[in-house]
Amino acid sequence: MVRCFDYKDIAPSLEKLFFYLGGLANCIKPGSKVLIKPNLVFNVKPDRAATTHPTVVAELVKLLIDCRCKVYVGDSPFFGKTNRWLDKTGVVKSAKNAGAVIEDFIKTVEVKVDNPVVQKSFQVAKITQEVDYIISLAKLKMHKQCVFTASVKNNYGLVVGPIKGLIHLKMKTVKRFANMLLDLYKVLPPHLGVLDGVVGMEGDGPGGGTPKNANVLGASLNPLALDWASANIVGLNPEDVDYLKIAQNRCDIDFDNLNIKLVGDDISKVDFKRATPMPINFMPKFMVNLKNLDK
Repeated sequence: MVRCFDYKDIAPSLEKLFFYLGGLANCIKPGSKVLIKPNLVFNVKPDRAATTHPTVVAELVKLLIDCRCKVYVGDSPFFGKTNRWLDKTGVVKSAKNAGAVIEDFIKTVEVKVDNPVVQKSFQVAKITQEVDYIISLAKLKMHKQCVFTASVKNNYGLVVGPIKGLIHLKMKTVKRFANMLLDLYKVLPPHLGVLDGVVGMEGDGPGGGTPKNANVLGASLNPLALDWASANIVGLNPEDVDYLKIAQNRCDIDFDNLNIKLVGDDISKVDFKRATPMPINFMPKFMVNLKNLDK
């Protein structure tokens, strides 16, 4: 992890971050096809801190292109295409300008989970099966349903459109939802987790909280390790985050918090206000209608 106090300093901060991981080429093979999956949960301006900042996306795209990679950027909003629906975030424009191809996650494919705990299969973006690497480029936020969100929760956006909401509705407890996230992580793990925590969101995330400076960028080849360390930074006990607690005890998940080694800058903890809890199967009325249609 490295300190970063301003989005104007993202380029050198990312280079420093990957230096501590042995260089970007040690994480991503030069000349590969790479999908960057930012957090674009809402169509809001970057200063709301609900989405990955466009500068972080653009500078990561540039670094990958410098490694001769073919770079795709995509996420799955509930409705519409990424290209058209997410104009306010600035991510689509900045990623295009940096040389990336925008993926709308319209074409899908089913991936099946061997020996699932909760979810037998997922409908995910087809591009996930066509690239060599997936990067989960997450935003550091508190979360009303999951306590906390970073790389692993961000990975859920690979599941396409309203299907995500339908799965939410079928989960009765946070523990079941956490195991579902880990089922997805098992079958479609990000090869690299990168975290935008320069300005995060405290309180009622993922969209209704308040921006708060954490002044940090993080990265790891094990996104669960990145999330564990990030939870610590915002003042959480990582074991209060269900998917992190459960991951340690699932033999099919490669994670042991005792093996986490922090390298980089000394990062000061910044206590984030927790979100007001909300049931995991809560969804707006339009999603409930979709559930009825699914019967």
